[in-house]
Amino acid sequence: MFPFTSLYVMPARMALIEVPLQDVAMANILACYLMLRVTTKIYKVGVMSTGRKPSFREVWGWLRSD
Repeated sequence: MFPFTSLYVMPARMALIEVPLQDVAMANILACYLMLRVTTKIYKVGVMSTGRKPSFREVWGWLRSD
């Protein structure tokens, strides 16, 4: 159920065993929510304040800052 990997693991899990619908729904909802939070923080901290394209090092620093 770890959200970042659930979108990749869930289809394999569904092919091997019978997966309850609430597991599929919860995995997708959690993954979308967490990815939205991460991208919102990157946009708010980086792009809005600097106005230029960030490097990976800068993005990592923004995610670690609070």
